[in-house]
Amino acid sequence: MKESYEEFRMKVKKNFENHVATMKDLGEVKILEWRNPKSCIYAMQFMIRDGHLFVTGDCRNAIYSWGNPVNFEFLRTCSLNYFYEKLNSLDSHRPREWDDEKAMEALRENLEYSEYDDEDKEEILKDASGSCFSENEWTAFMYKHDEFSTDDKASLYSAGNTLPTLVKYHLAGLHLAIAQLSEKEKAPERQG
Repeated sequence: MKESYEEFRMKVKKNFENHVATMKDLGEVKILEWRNPKSCIYAMQFMIRDGHLFVTGDCRNAIYSWGNPVNFEFLRTCSLNYFYEKLNSLDSHRPREWDDEKAMEALRENLEYSEYDDEDKEEILKDASGSCFSENEWTAFMYKHDEFSTDDKASLYSAGNTLPTLVKYHLAGLHLAIAQLSEKEKAPERQG
């Protein structure tokens, strides 16, 4: 079973453990730097202008866009799927990644409710297990098996697509940086 975004964020938190968040307010442009002062590994810069978030740094570059101006407090509330929907450009050759386990799980679920006998189900699963390591192999497998209905094929073609790890890193870094800034702002209140 694949991990949730929250599990992912907790797992990668160690990659950001020595990072320090700093904010620059340049009027219309707000820049949040998130980096380890002694290293550039996993360093990121989040720049907001109007309805756009520009991400640059060690976790590649991306542009996320909204129809209205956004701020970091709003971005703190974004879920992973919503954040991904706003992805306009990613410095990567693949907008999604392939997950062979996810593809096989979708096929198992599909077959569970099908009218195939157990022997046919096993044969299909056996054939699929050698054909699911990439999206291209999976597509060839789907073409080969014309016994699937059009609706089944439509849902199974993209069954292994998953959100890019880079997007998860962008959102995790952003959430952690904003949380750190919020804690810094609260610190004087606690002392007073």
